[in-house]
Amino acid sequence: MATARRPDLAVREVLPADLAAFMPFRRCLTDTLARTGWSQLDAFRVLVCADEAVANAVTHCAGGDCAITLGYGICATRAAFSLTNACDGPTPRLVECDGPDEASEHGRGLLLMRALSDDLRISIDVASTTVALMFVPHPGEN
Repeated sequence: MATARRPDLAVREVLPADLAAFMPFRRCLTDTLARTGWSQLDAFRVLVCADEAVANAVTHCAGGDCAITLGYGICATRAAFSLTNACDGPTPRLVECDGPDEASEHGRGLLLMRALSDDLRISIDVASTTVALMFVPHPGEN
């Protein structure tokens, strides 16, 4: 059951770190956003952030044995998306709020997720990285 702050992650799936493996999960996420009444613009925000989080996980797991745990919970007033990757690849370096320096090849996706989500939390430990995103509809912007 959804709480007032965060909907439960009702859908959870463990997938290989492969973009093709993400597509059926993404279709279910898209369908759930539509079924729960999210506008196209608000759904777009959720989907872009989910795509970016998965692309980052696949990139950081490149060449390693990696599994990605994806989850989401959506109701009419909130959407939560979570990704945890546990891999042998290098631990990502977080970019400060003002963004990457101009020469950096990384960090712009993090800025994108910060701008499009209503809450972004990233936890990094020795074995995994977790990205948790929260969204609320923005009806005045649709």
